[in-house]
Amino acid sequence: MTGIMSENPILRLPYGESELILHYGNTRIRTFKDGQFNHLEYIDEDNSLKGIQVAGAIVDLLVEHDFPSQFDPITDDSTMEWFVQLEMAILDGEIEL
Repeated sequence: MTGIMSENPILRLPYGESELILHYGNTRIRTFKDGQFNHLEYIDEDNSLKGIQVAGAIVDLLVEHDFPSQFDPITDDSTMEWFVQLEMAILDGEIEL
């Protein structure tokens, strides 16, 4: 294989019961002045955009391999909504009925 795809690093990341395959074409690192909102944007097999919260070491690895990234000094509305939904899902998972 030649061209950009042969130089495109691939990271396989366990995700729940499945695995995410991250590469330049489907992954972007999103960072913000307030680091608590940092996440990955991931386009899945259905072309749906998902936000994924990952450990800082994963972000560092992606940065080291020059994955696309975007820094925003101010958190946008869609990221705030994603973060609230994520926190609600985490809380729902912690509540035992």
